[in-house]
Amino acid sequence: MLARPLRPLAASLALIALVAGGVNAGIIVSRGTGSDALPAKGEGSVRVMTWNTAGSATSPDEIARTAVAMEADVVTLPETTIETGEKVAVAMRTLGHRMWAYHTQYGAHGWDASSTTVLISPIWAPIR
Repeated sequence: MLARPLRPLAASLALIALVAGGVNAGIIVSRGTGSDALPAKGEGSVRVMTWNTAGSATSPDEIARTAVAMEADVVTLPETTIETGEKVAVAMRTLGHRMWAYHTQYGAHGWDASSTTVLISPIWAPIR
C-alpha cells in the first residue's frame, strides 16, 4: 500500500485475506482443535484406519501396533504391497487382532505406489 496507484487493490486484497483468515479461524473453533482420544466404539460401529505408508517407509510392526491400538476393523494401506499387508496381518494376529488381507495393483511394473492393501477384520469381511 506504499504506492498510491496500488492502494485500492492492496487494501482490497488485505481485506479479503483478513476475512478469509477470520472465517478459517471460525471453522477451526467450531469443529474443535482435536484431541488424542478416539470416540468410544459402539456395538455396531466400524472403525476404519487409513495410512499412506509411503511404500516400505513404515515397518509392518509399527502399522500393526497402531492399528491394534486404534481397535481398527478396517485398515486401508495405499502404496502398500500385499507382502507388507500380509506381514501386518500376521503381526496383528500375534497382538490378538485377526485381519484378512486384500490387495489390488494396477500396472505390471511392481511399484509400491501402484498397490493398495486393505485389511478387514473377519467380523466385517464379505462372505464369499
